Amino acid sequence: MRLLIVDPFGEALDFAMRCQRDGHDVRLGIKLDEKTKYIGKGLVSVTAEYQKWVRWADVVFMADNTLYTHDLDKWRQQGVKVVGSSIESAAWETNRSVGMKVFQKAGIATASCKEFKSFDDAIAYVKREDRRFVSKVLRQVSRGHDLHAAAVEEAGQADGAVRAAGVHRRSGDGRRRVVRPGRLFGRLV
Repeated sequence: MRLLIVDPFGEALDFAMRCQRDGHDVRLGIKLDEKTKYIGKGLVSVTAEYQKWVRWADVVFMADNTLYTHDLDKWRQQGVKVVGSSIESAAWETNRSVGMKVFQKAGIATASCKEFKSFDDAIAYVKREDRRFVSKVLRQVSRGHDLHAAAVEEAGQADGAVRAAGVHRRSGDGRRRVVRPGRLFGRLV
C-alpha cells in the first residue's frame, strides 16, 4: 500500500517506520523548520510538500488535527481516502465549548464552566470568588501556540496565571475567549 502520512510536527515517525517495516511504501509529510528538519532523514522518505503525494497515495493518514485539516477535507471531498479528523470533528478537541456540547449531547457529564469575553473579566471573577480555579482558553488556533491550563491556586496568583494562559492566543475571529471549568470527581474533565 502507498501511504502518505501528513505529520506537520514530525510526531508520527514511529508509525511511518512500522508501516515501512511491514512492506508499505511510505511518504512522511513534515512541515520542515529548524525543529523538524532532521526528523526521519535516512529512516523514511520525508517530504515538505505533502500535496504532491496526495494523488499518489492509496491512503492519507493525518497525524494532526490543526494545521492541514481544511486542505485535507477538500481532498476528501474529491474522493481521496483520508484517515483522520474532519474540520467538524477536530473542533471537538480544539474548541472546548464545541467538545463540551458533544459530550453533553451524548449524556456524558462535563465540568461546570463560565465563559468570559476578556482576561480582565476572568481575573476579576477569580479575585472576587477567592477560591481555586483552572483557566482554559476555549479555542486552539494552531499547534504552535499551546493552550494548556493555567492552574490558579489562590486569588493572589490569578492575574498572572489567567494572562499566561492567553498570551498570543486568539480565536479565529480575533477575540480571546476564556472558560473557567469546575472540577468533576476531583479531576479536570
